[in-house]
Formats: sequence, structure tokens, C-alpha cells
Amino acid sequence: MGTSTDAKIDTGAMPAAAVTCAFPIFFATTEGQTRRIAERLAEELCQDHLESRAFAMAGRDAAALDWTRVRGAIVGASLHAGKHQKVADAFVRAHVAQLNHMPSAFFSVSLSAASKNRDEVNTAAHLARAFPALSILVGCEPHVAPVMRAGGAGSVNGLANVAPRLMRRVIDRPADVSHGDEAAMLGLLALLSVRPNMPFVSVYKTVLAEQTGDDAWLNVCAPLDPLDNTEARAVREGYRALGIDAATL
Repeated sequence: MGTSTDAKIDTGAMPAAAVTCAFPIFFATTEGQTRRIAERLAEELCQDHLESRAFAMAGRDAAALDWTRVRGAIVGASLHAGKHQKVADAFVRAHVAQLNHMPSAFFSVSLSAASKNRDEVNTAAHLARAFPALSILVGCEPHVAPVMRAGGAGSVNGLANVAPRLMRRVIDRPADVSHGDEAAMLGLLALLSVRPNMPFVSVYKTVLAEQTGDDAWLNVCAPLDPLDNTEARAVREGYRALGIDAATL
């Protein structure tokens, strides 16, 4: 596992002038994935003509930010061994008053697409209860219902691309997820690993091609790679074996 560049807050000299940003995206990262997500979110906001940039929580610019100029904020961290980085916990606690008085959201990145680590669910649920004005969005599909029951705000996940109705039901009625929907969710997620090291985007596009009968879904742009014939056949056969009515997904 890589060494975090955000292990502790920078106590060096701060910029002479306060840093301003209307919609900052704060992140704590270990391998760099959360940084990339934060930078992409900032790019999307800038494309919508909103002033945004990514800030490392432990960085000097984050420490010098003028919160009176902030209109909304997003906070992101990654989970390792069931815990977020210490700097993320310290940052949220230090700025809970500001975050609770403006539109804000939290995203969490997990290295495991379908982790069964209950600590990850409990961490998100704790955040939802402790900071009611902070929107907790869940990415790991099996965790959506538990976190929604604890006060989560919603989910951004890959499975919604192939099963939007199913995930809508889970989000809308997290206390009443049927055995059928739970089985369908786990069955679809299992398609990601019917062959080792398959790119998940190409797996989902292969499922969409099978669902719709339209192989145009198989096209991908660089740097993505399509599945090879053996992988695609395994995914298609696995999907058909689930016997799920696509109209319910």
C-alpha cells in the first residue's frame, strides 16, 4: 500500500493572502484515486461555470481558505482497513460548523467494490448521524440500504447503469429491500469477477449490450479496453443464468 501524502496537516508557512473558492472539493488520499475523483468533480463544476478546485485537506491552501466566500463544499476520503484517513476525520471535525451551514456532501472511496467489512458501513452511518447537514453518498451497492437507513442522502454507484430501477427501489425503500432485489444486486455484482481483472466499465457495457440486444454498447474509447471474446461470453452467459427480467432492473 502506498504512503499517503496527506498523512498530517502541513504546518509550514501559509500563503500571504487568503485563498478563495466558491465550491471547494476537499480530499484525503492514499493511493491517489480520491485526488483524481476530486479533481474530476472540480472540472465538472467549472464546466458549469462554477468556481471550483480540489484541495488536499492537509495542504496549505485548505488551511488558508476563506470560508466566508464558500457557497458549498464536497469532502472526500478513502477507506483502508475500515477507516478513513486521520486527516479527514480531523478536517471534518475542525470545520463541522461551516459544513453544516452550507450545502455540503461527503463521498467515500473504497478499494473493495463489494466489501463485507461492517466497519465501512458503520463509519458512513456514524457520519450521517453526527453531521446531519452533511450529505453522505454511498458507492458500494450492498452498503446503500444500511447507510440510507442511518440517514444517508443517496448513492453514486456503477450498478445503477445496468439496474437503475433496482437501485431506485433500494434508495427509496432501504428498510424494505426484498430478498429478490438483494439477490439480483449480488448476482449482478458477481459478474464483475467471473473472469479475473476485467475492467468494470466494459463489464457493465457488455451487460447493457446483452440487455438491449445492441452491441454498440460494446464500443469503448481509449484508455478503456473492451473485454476479449472469452470474457464477454462469460459475462453474457452469467447474466442470462441469473434469469432476471430486464424490465425490473
